[in-house]
Amino acid sequence: MLLGALLATSIFLSATDLFTTSVAIRIGLSEANYALIALSQSLGLGVLTTLELTKGCFVVGCCAVYFMGIKMRGKPTGSLAIAVLAFFVVVELAVSVNNFSLIVG
Repeated sequence: MLLGALLATSIFLSATDLFTTSVAIRIGLSEANYALIALSQSLGLGVLTTLELTKGCFVVGCCAVYFMGIKMRGKPTGSLAIAVLAFFVVVELAVSVNNFSLIVG
């Protein structure tokens, strides 16, 4: 149950990050993630397209961690899956709040 809640929250916050970043870029703010910018340039894609691609990969990765956690429930790997998803939730929350504060403020 906890793993499912963490997965759902992580996916929701990832979508929120994608939305707030796209709004921020549309109103004239620039992307501050240098790794994302470098990946965008090396792939020859726009920043938003690259962000969508990385968010998709992130969600797939979160789902993989979730399924490993379900399969290994009660074992150290299951606990690690909870810790990883919880970490992702905290990071995504911080990024989304930061984006929102830049848009509003």
